[in-house]
Amino acid sequence: LQIRLDGTHKSEDPVSNSTYSDSQSSTYKRNGRRFSITYGSGQVSGYVSQDNIAVANLQVQGQTFGEATYVDPNTADSQFDGIFGLAFPAISSIQTNPPFVNMINQGVVDQPIFAFYLNKESDSSGGSAELVLGGVDPNHYTGDFTYTPVIEQAYWKIQIDGINLGSEQVCSSYAAIPDSGTSLLYGPTEYTDMINQAIGGQENDGTYIVDCSTVDSLPDITVYISGNPFVLHPQDYILTMTTESGDDVCISAFVGSDTLPFFILGDVFMRKYYTVFDMGNNQVG
Repeated sequence: LQIRLDGTHKSEDPVSNSTYSDSQSSTYKRNGRRFSITYGSGQVSGYVSQDNIAVANLQVQGQTFGEATYVDPNTADSQFDGIFGLAFPAISSIQTNPPFVNMINQGVVDQPIFAFYLNKESDSSGGSAELVLGGVDPNHYTGDFTYTPVIEQAYWKIQIDGINLGSEQVCSSYAAIPDSGTSLLYGPTEYTDMINQAIGGQENDGTYIVDCSTVDSLPDITVYISGNPFVLHPQDYILTMTTESGDDVCISAFVGSDTLPFFILGDVFMRKYYTVFDMGNNQVG
């Protein structure tokens, strides 16, 4: 958990977001350790602190977190006030239990699970995206969950059975991470290039642009998990952007990395499929 500090800021950090003031808290405890992390293209640094926190009606006692005294310009312009980590303690940048682990340990959630509903722009219900801590919201899904075990307690890493483009197999069994903090669908370049070239994508600085008039005729992409197919239609994995001139540009949500040893099933996937993270049974549904 990293939050912004309302104190002495560097000139590069215009404070336009909500901030935290330790001087106004009677339960604040100074730790003194320094921290520095990179998130996406941004960087923050500061020192480690401890205080009681509340998320909605859930109270956590003695949560260790990072107070950011420096926020670089890339991050300062963001629309969020901090980062609420939901992975396992093993990858904590400040070597502490994330808030949800403490919620479980302190008995403030009904179940050791959390779930995401990410709404679509075309969602007729008009509802917002939703994070449930300690349960699920049956208003946002139908049917039964398909569960698959977590294979490494760091990120929420699972094993998928494979990916198909139409009837053609792109890859067989591979590691993958469902991740609400990633907008697109990332994977090893050899596989994402195979997909992007097959759908007629033209590469432009790492992004593949697709002819918008062809989108409806593109093949489905299927991710197989625990023997079950999870289908992405072209309307799911092709994103339409509007340029400053008012023209529509269609881009593929599949992005390649030469160093990534797994797939990242980001928001494009999670918008289609309600996702539950089960710490009690070490599984994702």
